[in-house]
Amino acid sequence: MTIRFAAMQGSVDSAKRATTALGVRIQSGGDAQTMQELRAQLTAAIAHQQGLQAAAGLDAAHVDSIAGDAIALVIVKFPGDHKFSGTAWAIRSDAEGAFLVTNRHVVTSHEGRIRWRSG
Repeated sequence: MTIRFAAMQGSVDSAKRATTALGVRIQSGGDAQTMQELRAQLTAAIAHQQGLQAAAGLDAAHVDSIAGDAIALVIVKFPGDHKFSGTAWAIRSDAEGAFLVTNRHVVTSHEGRIRWRSG
């Protein structure tokens, strides 16, 4: 996969390391409750990694050529300088600003926390 946004490479690499570390912890074993918790964390980490990879591979020029001014790129920053991006579409736009609609996963972390800053 080609990473189109160089700034996201670090986030993708960090997510891969987290997924790998959880896999190693699971392989080392533990009690049933710990294993269940680690598997849930691994599932969430894999989903997070896949989301980052999808965002990193976004071809914004192609989206723009199809949808034009109705589509926006949303960049979200979470505490710890974790960044994520996704798309939104305009439902209203005027001289005072625009109302954008996006998916919940674009503006919340994989743990469900609300973003710190978006633009």
